[in-house]
Amino acid sequence: MGSVLKKFCGFFKEGTDAEFSQSSPACEPVEMVYGEIHPAQTYRNFIDSHNASSFTQTATQLQDLVSRISSEKLQSQEQLRSFKSDFNERMKSLELRVEDLCRWL
Repeated sequence: MGSVLKKFCGFFKEGTDAEFSQSSPACEPVEMVYGEIHPAQTYRNFIDSHNASSFTQTATQLQDLVSRISSEKLQSQEQLRSFKSDFNERMKSLELRVEDLCRWL
């Protein structure tokens, strides 16, 4: 057990230990797991990249939509203010005309 531990520690200290890294039974499970995970990890990175790109595109579209709605709302508020102002002016003018008519009667 002590020699395996020394080889294991030596592997990390020296970078590679030729005796340990050849076809040692201790390395085989690691190589098998890495070989199985690496392609999946690459695929996952691609999917994550695609999802991130899709998310960014969706976020941009939503931001544009919110901006457009806010702009339309602002325009609607401005139009409403303008309408109210025009309406109030016309009502005032109408009131003055009615007062003038009442004086003549």
